[in-house]
Amino acid sequence: IHREFASDSPYVYDDLRVKINRKFHLRLAAMSHNGIILKYIQEIFDLLDLRTKMRFGFIPPERVQEIHFEHQNIIEALQNHDKTGLKRILRKHLKSPVNDIIRYLNLEQDDT
Repeated sequence: IHREFASDSPYVYDDLRVKINRKFHLRLAAMSHNGIILKYIQEIFDLLDLRTKMRFGFIPPERVQEIHFEHQNIIEALQNHDKTGLKRILRKHLKSPVNDIIRYLNLEQDDT
């Protein structure tokens, strides 16, 4: 899934990349063998189907690159069984979209 994410345009966060990202995160959740977490993440993606609520063009190219590297770091931590590193990487990775959306909403307010 990560190779699929990486093979898409490295500077654009389009609908295809959104779908691949969703698949990546749902696969990670499934690997936890924790049905509650998997269901929670599925519900988040379903409830916040941002593809229909906002344009993803607001994500700058450098952030798209960061997402790629964060996914790569997640995979490496999993492969190395590095629980501490994985927790650190996931905390950062999961906070970033919130910051991106806040930045987007602030930009939208400035345009009005």
